[in-house]
Parts: sequence; structure tokens; C-alpha cells
Amino acid sequence: MTGLPAEITRPDSVSPLAIIHQKEAELQHRLEAAQQQAEADIETARQEARLRIAQAEESGRAEAKALFEQGLAATQQEIETLLAAAQTEAATLHRQVTPHLDDAAAQIVRLVLPCSATQA
Repeated sequence: MTGLPAEITRPDSVSPLAIIHQKEAELQHRLEAAQQQAEADIETARQEARLRIAQAEESGRAEAKALFEQGLAATQQEIETLLAAAQTEAATLHRQVTPHLDDAAAQIVRLVLPCSATQA
């Protein structure tokens, strides 16, 4: 009597369909694990990118503030220089004009009084 092959008749043997199903389940599990790992890697990369962007923004703000402070200091120095020059020039002009104030006032009076006398 010819019987069935030993693989089919043994209860502990696994059918090719069961092997395929087992491999599919294993591959599905590996795929899910790979997807989870990829999602975790992506989230880690996003967090690192956000951190680097924040650091770059902070660094940029600090650099901009330093440049602003330098510009402000240079402008303040220039203002002080211009103010000192203006004060020096004003003092020089005051020294030059002061001796002639009486003459200038007399000249104005001479110019105004004849006009006032002719208009009255």
C-alpha cells in the first residue's frame, strides 16, 4: 500500500502554506519594526533640526545685537566728536562776535530809527 509522504502524515510537520504564512508574519513584524524605527529616527532628526534652528536663531540674535551695540557705540562716538567740534566752533564765533556786538546794535538802531522817523 502506498501511503502519503511522510511530511504530510506526520503531525509535527509543517506544511508549505504554513511556512509561507509564518514567513509573511515574520516579514510583517520586521516591516513594522523597521517602520517604527524609521519614525523614531525621523522624530529624532526633527528634534535635532528644531534645536539647531533655535541655536542658529539665538546665535544670529546675539550677533545682531553685538553688531547693533558696536554701531551704536560708533554713532555715539561720532555724535560726541561732532558736538565737541560744534561747541569749539560756537565758542570761536562767540569770541569773534562779542567785541562787535555794541557796533552791531548801534548799526541796527541807526537803520531802524530813520525808518521809524519817516513812517511816523
